[in-house]
Amino acid sequence: MSRKRFVYNEELWNSGMFHGCTYEKGCLKANANKLDGNAQKAVYISAALDSGEKETVWSRLKMNFVTQGESYITLSYFSSDEKEVCIEDEEINLENLIEDFSINIEEKLYYLDTLWIKTEKNTQDMLLHSAKGRYLWFKIEMVTFDRQSTEIDALEVEFPLESIIEYLPAFYRENQENFNFLSRFLGLYQSLIYDLQHEIDNVSKYFDIDFTDREFLLWLSKWVGIEYPFIWEKENFKTFIKNSFGFYQKKGTKECMEQVLALYLGNPPKILETYKILEFYEGRTYDEDAKKLYSDDIYSFFVFVEDKWIKNAESLQNVKKLLDSFKPAYTNAILVVLKPTMILGEYTYLGINSCLAESSRLEINDNFAMPFDSTICN
Repeated sequence: MSRKRFVYNEELWNSGMFHGCTYEKGCLKANANKLDGNAQKAVYISAALDSGEKETVWSRLKMNFVTQGESYITLSYFSSDEKEVCIEDEEINLENLIEDFSINIEEKLYYLDTLWIKTEKNTQDMLLHSAKGRYLWFKIEMVTFDRQSTEIDALEVEFPLESIIEYLPAFYRENQENFNFLSRFLGLYQSLIYDLQHEIDNVSKYFDIDFTDREFLLWLSKWVGIEYPFIWEKENFKTFIKNSFGFYQKKGTKECMEQVLALYLGNPPKILETYKILEFYEGRTYDEDAKKLYSDDIYSFFVFVEDKWIKNAESLQNVKKLLDSFKPAYTNAILVVLKPTMILGEYTYLGINSCLAESSRLEINDNFAMPFDSTICN
């Protein structure tokens, strides 16, 4: 059961619409003192969250909030495959509506009121039933009767919904009348399982890495399955353990190899896959010089590292060990150490291990200089 998630940060919060509330110091806060009436209501409407795929079935919304006195929070949501929706027989682009400051808030809320699928009150964990579409919008209303502050310090949206029923025997899916109820019922347990699995996967966040001696770092490294713990310097090893789950999640990808080697070397390497070279030569002759340099094995790739980042022979062997650990299965990783010189017929790349410079005269001393078109002969 793999899901993606939008974890709200400053950028995501500020992309939405605020009325009577602000985002500051990591929290969405209602400014009750700036609102009129006996019941002060602050409203936040999100910008469209884009799943990237049409007919996405959204799964869940979680948020952590604090309410004081006689106050409460309501949350509403809406999903669609298009940003243009029909309201009162008129096509309206929701993004333009939300971002248009010339339209007052009451008019915006009136237009949007008919769209919300469902509204929940004071819930920190909501299953997004019937939310199907590429885009998702949500509205938060923070209501207080005694001008007490209300704060939301965390919010995340999970997608897509992958029902646990798909992992059960087929007869659980045969009765269509009860399918929706069973799916929603099992969804409660599915959320518990998913949260538990997420905690297990991110167990490294509970490790007190910064104040741990190397002896215990080696012990922790066994917990997260780190190979070759002795090749790392202490500070880099701490960083590696902190990010170990993320690295092993992406193991076998170009991005992962670049990140791991950048951490070990202090500088990101350049990775070139042979199949991209072959695509470049498609329809043309793959000459022998190119074949000699880059081979014709589509399951191979080249890792280019400048020699100034390789300290000694041991460091070179350690880089090879890391490549073997994080490369895709059944592929051939070829490590190339780039010298800071231009060698014809070898791996020479402009701006990496070679550069362009202006021509200049060869000056032997203050009294003698060779002109540009001179040559030296025996």
